[in-house]
Amino acid sequence: MSKFMKIATLLMTALAVACGDASVKGAETDVPEDGKFDRFFAPTEHGDAEPGVTYVATFSPDTRFHAWDLDLGSDASVTLSTGSETGEELDTVMYVYRRNDDGTFGRYLHRADDPNPGDLWAGFDALALEAGSYRFLVKAYSSDTEGDFTFTLTCPDGCGAAPATTFECRFGVDGSPFLQYDVTDPYRDTPAQLLGELTADNIADADSELIRISGQAARRDGWATIEEYLDNVDEGTLEIYELSWFSTAYEWVRGFSGGNEFGYIYDYGFDGPVAEVSDGDIAGCRDDECSFRIEHSFPNASSDLLGEPLATLEDTYDASNPPTGLELEQIRVLLVHETYFSQEEVASASLEDLFDASDDNDFAFYAVGEAATWIQFYGGDNEVGGFFEAGTTNLVGVVGDGEISACMPTN
Repeated sequence: MSKFMKIATLLMTALAVACGDASVKGAETDVPEDGKFDRFFAPTEHGDAEPGVTYVATFSPDTRFHAWDLDLGSDASVTLSTGSETGEELDTVMYVYRRNDDGTFGRYLHRADDPNPGDLWAGFDALALEAGSYRFLVKAYSSDTEGDFTFTLTCPDGCGAAPATTFECRFGVDGSPFLQYDVTDPYRDTPAQLLGELTADNIADADSELIRISGQAARRDGWATIEEYLDNVDEGTLEIYELSWFSTAYEWVRGFSGGNEFGYIYDYGFDGPVAEVSDGDIAGCRDDECSFRIEHSFPNASSDLLGEPLATLEDTYDASNPPTGLELEQIRVLLVHETYFSQEEVASASLEDLFDASDDNDFAFYAVGEAATWIQFYGGDNEVGGFFEAGTTNLVGVVGDGEISACMPTN
C-alpha cells in the first residue's frame, strides 16, 4: 500500500469513529433481548422527567442503565437529548418504551444512536408520541464506558397539559359525596384544643384566662360566683377550649349537668356569646339572645368540634421535593381553574413557575379518607387550594380564604 493510501485509510477510519460508525466502533453491548425492556436488569430509575430540567447521571459498573418516565395526557412531540457538563463525550444509546396497562414494558418503540453526525450523543428531535405513559432508557454503547452524562426532555408544544375539563364551583358542600364541611378547619386540625380544666380544687392557682371565661359563663347562667357554678356542675369541672372555626379564634366553656352537655362559645376576648350549647346541640346567639332560630357558622353538634382531623398530611412538595405524575397534574388543573395560568401556559410552565403561585412556594397534600385529596397552599396570605376525587384530576372543591365551594364538571 502506498504512503498516500495509508494516510487516506487512517483519515477515513478516524472520520468514521468521529461520526459514530457502528462498523468501526464495534457491536453494541447489552442490547435488549428480543427488544424487550426486561433485558435491562434493575435500571437506575430517576422518576418522572420534569420538562426543561437537566439531569446528571453516571455510568459505572453498577449503574449501566438509567431510566426516566413521562406521563402524557395528550399527544405531544418530545425532544430528548444526552450530553455533558464537562465536555467529555460518551457514546450513548437511547430507547423509548411505552408502559402497558398492567405496568410492564414490552418491546421498545424507538431507538437512537448517534443521530447527529459528528458526535456520539443519543437523542430525538420532536419525537411524536401518543397520550400514555413512557419510559426513556439511556445506556452506554459499550458496557465498559464510565463517566457522567446529562439527560434533558422538552416538549415544543407542551408536555402532559392539564385536562381541559372546566368546573363550576358554588359555595357550600350540601350533597357532595366528597366534602363534609364548608370550611377547612376540621380537615386540617381538631377544631377545639383543650386549654385546661377548672375545678374547686385548682381554682386558686388556675390561669387567669380560665377564670375570666368561666366567670362569663357563670354570670350568664345567674350564679354570683364561679365557686357556686362549679358546685352545680357534674364532677365540679368546667372544660375550657380554644376553638378555630372559619379561620377565626373562639373560646368555649363546656360542662355537664345531670349528664347533659351545656356551655357557651365566645369570640376570642369578648364577653357576649356567639353560640350556646344545650344538650350537645349548638344554637346561635346575637345581641345577648340565644336560640336555635338564630343562624351560626358552627356545626349543629358540639361533638363535631372535638373529633379527629378529617385529613391526614401525606406530603409537602417544594423545589427540594418536587411533585410528579398525578400530583403534578392535579396542581396544574387547580392553578388553571384558579386562573393562575391559562390552559396553554400551564402545559409548559416549569416547577418554579408553579411554585411561584404559592406564598410559601410549596403545596401540602392531604388524604381526606380514601375518597378525596386536598391540596392546600396560601395565595396573597389567604388559605386557598382544592379537593380532588382521590386518584383523579376531577376537581370536587375549591378553597377561598378557608371556605369551601363544591365543584361539578361542566364538560
